[in-house]
Amino acid sequence: QRVEGRLRDALDAAWRLARVTCGGFEAGLGSITRLWREARRSGTMPTDPALACAVACAGRSAWLWSEDTSTFTAQRDGVRMDFGALGQGLAADAALAALREAGMPQARVDVSGDIARGAAPPGEAGWCIEVAPGVDGQTPETLLLHDVSFSTSGDREQTRTVAGQSVGHIIDPSSGRPLPALRQATVIAKDATTADAVATALCTLPIADALSVAENATIAARMDRPTEDGGVHATGAWNSIRRASCDPAAGSSAPEAACPSPASPASGPPGSPARPST
Repeated sequence: QRVEGRLRDALDAAWRLARVTCGGFEAGLGSITRLWREARRSGTMPTDPALACAVACAGRSAWLWSEDTSTFTAQRDGVRMDFGALGQGLAADAALAALREAGMPQARVDVSGDIARGAAPPGEAGWCIEVAPGVDGQTPETLLLHDVSFSTSGDREQTRTVAGQSVGHIIDPSSGRPLPALRQATVIAKDATTADAVATALCTLPIADALSVAENATIAARMDRPTEDGGVHATGAWNSIRRASCDPAAGSSAPEAACPSPASPASGPPGSPARPST
């Protein structure tokens, strides 16, 4: 089927970001995510045959996308797409672009935690963003950001108990099952679409693969894992971003704090290697 409009843009992004994330992000899991959403609603675990059936019509091999002809092909019956880890980023990017076109470059768009930022507010160094820890005992951080996008993915706030088992909302594409332990990933990227999808991918991948993807597909990233999985992991660029206090009583503690900007190498196409400005 030839596809146009916003669905074409979503499929373009999904196909590209599946490659960029080495399969850590996958939009073709709709049959699986639908099954687990129903399990979370009903409180009943899916049966093994039902899960096997959902897995059989999901994943990267279940669909093809031609970027040249904008043609979508389902490789088997029952294929369902799920843009849950992509759609909010697409919406945030579209909204920020509309604001800029209307002459309002100093703006921030927040779509349920997927945030696209324009130029800093008047007289400020950037937008003040607090990164909450993903695992108990880890350290929160406060950043100043402008002209970049930011997304955090994780199961800390979206885990339910189903038949005595903890079930999160992020699905591991390799198994078709929810992540076995709490994980969180925070990504700073050139655009919200990339940040949204890559943050999800960094949760699903083994930590060595996640670090490799983060170094090549983001401006900066932090991954929070349980202690037995190494605790907090961050890219070198993440550690170079200046921190700031956003306590109104303290005032601006770092008025000169510079943040990654599209003027830096991060302005290349989404998914290309990027480094923060210094």
